[in-house]
Amino acid sequence: MIQTRTIGNLFYETFSIFTKCLYSFGVISICVFGPLSLISILGPSQESLQSSLNQAQTASEMLVYFFSGYGLYTIGLSILTIFAITVGFSALSIAAVQYINDKEINLETCFKQVSWRLLSIILMTGILIISVITTMFGFLLFIPTIGLLAAFGIGVFFLTLISLLVTVHEGEKYFAAIKRGFKLVENTLLRVAGTMILITIIGVFTKIILDLPKLFIISSVNNEIILYKILFEAVGLISISTSVTIMSISVTLMYLDMRIRFEEFDDNKLSNQTRI
Repeated sequence: MIQTRTIGNLFYETFSIFTKCLYSFGVISICVFGPLSLISILGPSQESLQSSLNQAQTASEMLVYFFSGYGLYTIGLSILTIFAITVGFSALSIAAVQYINDKEINLETCFKQVSWRLLSIILMTGILIISVITTMFGFLLFIPTIGLLAAFGIGVFFLTLISLLVTVHEGEKYFAAIKRGFKLVENTLLRVAGTMILITIIGVFTKIILDLPKLFIISSVNNEIILYKILFEAVGLISISTSVTIMSISVTLMYLDMRIRFEEFDDNKLSNQTRI
């Protein structure tokens, strides 16, 4: 039976679902993030990429770098990574809702439901990229611009994550999903903002901790050899899969909580939504 949750209960249930469905979440994550790891293994080494970036000292050199082979590779991989995060976030959310409703996960349905609204997810990816760039510029510029741009970027980022859930669970398209997402959060804006900040902190902290072995690999192994790249990307695959899964479950629980509080959302509606 679905019910409202306190913030403490939300995080407790997040890690409970995460541990109970580890296998299914792992399969989804490998399917989504595995190709990125393979591209990175076959691509230039981290040392080569960093060395090329370090050589760009002036603004004109930086511009040349962005249009060089290494620069285009880095930008392309970054865009693919954000797209993979939106797809993975969506598929993992569907899996979490399936488990909450029926205590089992249908992996085929998860990916079918994502493909059903793939164009909307691509649009959300573009919005996420803009929000990340806006936030970065906000932190790089001086006050008061820093506060306005950073707050705007972070707000758009949070709203887009909720709109992603509206897209895959309710079938809303494009801007209708964003409008619907804003309608959900406007009644409890401060609570949602505070919860999203906590979710993001936990997700980022989890990734940082799980990425620590990369430092050991970098310092102890010749990073030009294939073994280094495989180990390096394996650690990265585990860290991004874990952090995105935890964030996806948490935001999904918050999304359900908002619908229960303000829309009389119940078990029957949840069962129809999962389409199992």
